[in-house]
Amino acid sequence: MRRKTIRFFMALSLILLLAEVAYAKQSEVIPRFLLGTWIISNDTSDDTYSGTVGQVTFLEDGSLTIDSGRFAAAGLVAESEDVSCHIPLSPILVKSLGKSSFAKQFLHISWFGKMRGGGGTYPQDSVVTIIEHLSNKITMIGSGGCGAQGALKISHLQKMK
Repeated sequence: MRRKTIRFFMALSLILLLAEVAYAKQSEVIPRFLLGTWIISNDTSDDTYSGTVGQVTFLEDGSLTIDSGRFAAAGLVAESEDVSCHIPLSPILVKSLGKSSFAKQFLHISWFGKMRGGGGTYPQDSVVTIIEHLSNKITMIGSGGCGAQGALKISHLQKMK
């Protein structure tokens, strides 16, 4: 009887350990509420993004695509835009950095950017803070990527239907 009890608790411990590892890995990937396509409107004093719009799609594999326009909070600009920012190359990776009492979510976004007109590729990244999250609307602030460093970059995302 004692062996069965020990085996039971060993099996239970293993199951709990595996569940904890799976949860830890899940917490590193993109939050589920972000999945899908969003229309972006940008609000910032940074001339690269001020008054611009864009479209972004968050994917289940932990990446995103900048479908068109500009995404100020992430410092991303689509290839079709006529600006000096690097062209983001796929994959653009999104990793959750966790939550806090004032932020719904912190994200690290990283990619390689290719110089417009030819040239090398360079690592790029940004840190984005989700400060508001409703079912079909998200507000983010961020720094990094392309644009004026030190300027607060705000993006409002509206879920496409």
